[in-house]
Amino acid sequence: MKQEKCCNMCGKKIVEKQEDCLEVQKEWGYFSEEDRKGYRFCICENCFQELVIRFAIPVEMYEQTELI
Repeated sequence: MKQEKCCNMCGKKIVEKQEDCLEVQKEWGYFSEEDRKGYRFCICENCFQELVIRFAIPVEMYEQTELI
């Protein structure tokens, strides 16, 4: 059974085929404070927009010409 996706920031349920989300998975390597730990989370579009406006260096944004 497929697990329901929810935004880790706001808790909103992500309804597949109706909306999209950012999914991140990171496994930290040696020489970091997070050595050998793995993280996985999902962020809805609204929370993504709130997050990136707080970056000190703006994100690079580009238009996609082909959708897969």
